[in-house]
Amino acid sequence: MSVDIEQIHQEKLAYSYIRYSSKRQEFGDSFRRQTQQTKDFCEKYGYTLANQFEDLGVSGFKDDQEALQAFIRDCESGKIKKGSLLIVESLDRLSRKQTKIALRQMLQILEYVDVYSHHEQKFYRSEADNSDNQMIDLMMSIMVMSRAYNESFAKQKRLKEAWDAARNKAKKGIGKVKGSLPHWLSLSPDATKFIIKEDRTDIIFTMFELSASGMGSTQIIKFLNKNIDKYPSPSPKTKLWVRSTVKRILGDKRLLGEHQFFKADPTNVKKKIPAGDVIPDYFPQVIDEELFYEVQSGMRSRKIKAGRVSSTHFPNVFRHILKCGCCGASMSYVNKGLMNAKVRKPTKYLACSVAKRSDECSQSKHFRYEPIEHMLIHLATANGFMPKVESSADLTVRYEKLLATHEKEQKQLEMLLSRDLTSQIIMDKISALDKSVQRISSEIQALEDLIAANKGQYEYKDLYRDLVLLDDEIMKYSNRAQFNSHMQQEIDLAYLYHRYGQPHLVFKMKSGLVHAALLDQQGTFGGCSLEDGSDTFKRLEGKNSLEDDARLWKLLKYVGDISDDVENADLYAHHRSQIHDLMSKLSAKLSKYVQKPTDESLFEEIYELSDRVYAEIGKNEKVFIE
Repeated sequence: MSVDIEQIHQEKLAYSYIRYSSKRQEFGDSFRRQTQQTKDFCEKYGYTLANQFEDLGVSGFKDDQEALQAFIRDCESGKIKKGSLLIVESLDRLSRKQTKIALRQMLQILEYVDVYSHHEQKFYRSEADNSDNQMIDLMMSIMVMSRAYNESFAKQKRLKEAWDAARNKAKKGIGKVKGSLPHWLSLSPDATKFIIKEDRTDIIFTMFELSASGMGSTQIIKFLNKNIDKYPSPSPKTKLWVRSTVKRILGDKRLLGEHQFFKADPTNVKKKIPAGDVIPDYFPQVIDEELFYEVQSGMRSRKIKAGRVSSTHFPNVFRHILKCGCCGASMSYVNKGLMNAKVRKPTKYLACSVAKRSDECSQSKHFRYEPIEHMLIHLATANGFMPKVESSADLTVRYEKLLATHEKEQKQLEMLLSRDLTSQIIMDKISALDKSVQRISSEIQALEDLIAANKGQYEYKDLYRDLVLLDDEIMKYSNRAQFNSHMQQEIDLAYLYHRYGQPHLVFKMKSGLVHAALLDQQGTFGGCSLEDGSDTFKRLEGKNSLEDDARLWKLLKYVGDISDDVENADLYAHHRSQIHDLMSKLSAKLSKYVQKPTDESLFEEIYELSDRVYAEIGKNEKVFIE
């Protein structure tokens, strides 16, 4: 039936709806064609194009078509004037869903606007001259949309059958599925076997070895890009390695030979979920299972929870840990450069971040960084806070496999819980998955306990070597970042106090325990408390007999007790100032004695000064009479 559009539609106000279903069409002619058709139509018949609604890369068969729904909402709200014209390339652009759904949507649109289809060269009116014409128009629209739905359904069915056949063949070991392959593999001409690209697998093996040795992804990227001629990136888009590529390769189970098919998530068509079980030995295995899971375990343990780390260095192991004992602000890392041209020794400090920029904190002292870092190493090793990963390889492999299975089944359970719970089949599946998830959780916990029991502990000299002495800067800074991350898991907060030139530290552990640490003024000797309430000392510089150092530690603790007594004494300001001067002299004498523990005259001077301090406290402390 021919329709004179110019006579029917007087408002001359039009809207267009453009849709194509696949991302590949984005690079084709679909968008240009639909746009040009609308433009030509409006120019020919004198319409003004008010707006263009676009659902690009959206299926009319299974997606929500958000732009079309927005158009309908604008019609309902009155934003789009009733009697306007909606222009589409074809009715199947509006919908490829089941006929009754598509018809309901079409009637909803026609309640407000007319519709013109370029393909059918047909005008569907919101208000027909007679009911017969309206019925004929609707019947024609139903036929078009029914055909579109049947075509889409048949296409989907064919694709599903082909994919199912390929998957079943793969499970039986018959042939190989064509399609996207890992970059380290190619397909034989007859498509029956995979061919390993040894130049690529050599690079991958190097990456795994670097990761297993303790390197984080940042350090691995730096190493690969520094030697880019030897280790070219697999990406055609960039010549350099990037973090996403490295992390994806290190976690890719196809390197073990495994293959997992995927399908659309019924709860979210934009996501993919596993389809069926993992197929073992599908691809050639290029990484040993023990090495693969060792790397997974290492990457998880090196995860840093907050902040950023430079790709070239990790100077401050107290990051996100150490606070000022005076005001509670963070202690900042300060590097003042070189001490002098001859020694060329960096001068590193810790300073209160508030005191650096204002007088709101009285703790203005800059603490030498290295001794305090060494004391943290001592605290960590003496109390067993830093375990070495020395667990059985078999345990690690089993543990990582259980984690992967647990994650997979947990996702399946969550997907099923979002579906129709009236189905007995689904209910039974949920029950079985829930029991399996609980069982695997118990196994994971048991393995974690077993692995923890098999871990050794770092000794001071080994951890000091890995964090401070290593010549390999990349490895050293990776170790420092890992140490910081681990200590953040152990320490709730740490506070640094200045007591007459001596650093005092208090560590509040997440276990609820509190540890104290003391250092002499020069930072060459110190000690810390242990979990059982005892304490242990450590000479950080120089050598001395154990007997002399034990005596020195008692003296250092004694001076620390005096400092506490001075702080707690109720004194007038001028008296406190006098005692502070005595304490500063006492602290200086103690540091000299650390260097010369056999100097009995220094020992006597220290006790003489300590007696004077207590005498001044007794003489000048305020006395309140009731």
